[in-house]
Amino acid sequence: MYPELFTICGFTVYTYGICIAIGFFVAMQYVVLNSKIANISKNQIYDLFFYLIVFGILGARLFYVLTEMNYFIKYPVEIIQIWKGGLVYYGGFISSLIFGIWYLYKKHINIKKVLDTFAPAIALGHVFGRLGCFFSGCCYGKECDFFLSIDNRYPTQLFEAFGNLIIFILLHRFNKSKHIMVHRLDKDTTGAIIFAKNQKAKVSLSKQFQKRTVYKTYITAVCGTILEERGRIEAPLGRSQKNRKIIEVGPLAKKQAITEFKVLARTGGITLLSVRIITGRTHKIRSHMKYIGHPVLGDAAYGGSQSLKGTDDFQINTYIVGLKSGYEFKAGNYWIIEPNLSLIYGFYGVENYTTKQGAKVAEDSINNFRIEPQIKAKLDLVDGWKPYALLGYIYNTGKTSTQVNGNNKKEEGIDPYYEYGIGLEKSFIGTAWVGYAQVTGKTGGKKGVGVNLGIKYAF
Repeated sequence: MYPELFTICGFTVYTYGICIAIGFFVAMQYVVLNSKIANISKNQIYDLFFYLIVFGILGARLFYVLTEMNYFIKYPVEIIQIWKGGLVYYGGFISSLIFGIWYLYKKHINIKKVLDTFAPAIALGHVFGRLGCFFSGCCYGKECDFFLSIDNRYPTQLFEAFGNLIIFILLHRFNKSKHIMVHRLDKDTTGAIIFAKNQKAKVSLSKQFQKRTVYKTYITAVCGTILEERGRIEAPLGRSQKNRKIIEVGPLAKKQAITEFKVLARTGGITLLSVRIITGRTHKIRSHMKYIGHPVLGDAAYGGSQSLKGTDDFQINTYIVGLKSGYEFKAGNYWIIEPNLSLIYGFYGVENYTTKQGAKVAEDSINNFRIEPQIKAKLDLVDGWKPYALLGYIYNTGKTSTQVNGNNKKEEGIDPYYEYGIGLEKSFIGTAWVGYAQVTGKTGGKKGVGVNLGIKYAF
């Protein structure tokens, strides 16, 4: 054992502390060299390692003190003497892992990729930690007469150091052997995706994308007829303040974005484009096409699906049968609370129609089963008049298949949505018959404002 490395001017440098420092440094340099895999900058790595070192040492020391509580109760001053040894790896690992995940989440850094890069580094750093334990004379094994024993004890520190070295080599080779994605495509988009076979190829390809030496062309169909043969859109992009999932041109947009397009064909109010990306940005084609008033066909997030509705020849034939169960509860002298549950079956026959852009749309009929839990708060006035406020939740099961100019789209339905509003009802011919009028707003899978007039009969 060699616990003390040297002494200078009365200050002793311990082998354990030096080994721990080397372990942290080597692990950090490994992560820096492989930072491209995790898509994290060197400055972010240095910041992260500073905090990991602090939390790792505190957690490791805390676990060690807890395991040797009887000793430290007698000698509490030695709790802070970390340089003499006494750190539990699991304590440091758990505390560093918890803080590290929180840090990456707050900085919006890909947690999975960073953990893939850190895994080999942790094993490599732990090699030096176990060597420090060996030189410090702690964490040794049981007494034995094994031919590799040291001072008649199993050198468990060296066994574990060797095991961690093997783990590092395996994890390192596994990371190197994985195909690495160089870029990606948006959801519901088809096209070519480039994968690098190794890190060297990944770095080279990424530089080509950053320097814009890669020529990227996309084919897309947009709503409406674009008259010019070619065009160039220069409009900065940024995240929408109302919906963070949407990228838009706006007053706060700062990222430069340039898109060039060429018309390939025009038919039925739809234009087929060849689009070249000059600057790569998230959702750039989709947001730029919406910006010029020609959203990508079928793109629900950017208005490409709504553009097919509310049009010239659009008709729906509706037949509905329903069952409603509800009870009224008095609340004071005037208020009535009415929770109810409606089960409704509806048939919606959609006529073929043509959009304002000239696209011919054919939709199958919808056989829809709907569940509507709802609650009303009514004000019971004289002569049976009852103004009310309502809140409900509508769940639909029906879907429809759609063709646009003979091309099949995926099946679509209405996602669940909330309905809220105010109305007025009046009982007549006893209390069985009720006439009503109401105005409701809808949010969620269906948005807008509805006006309903009707008569209902209660059994």
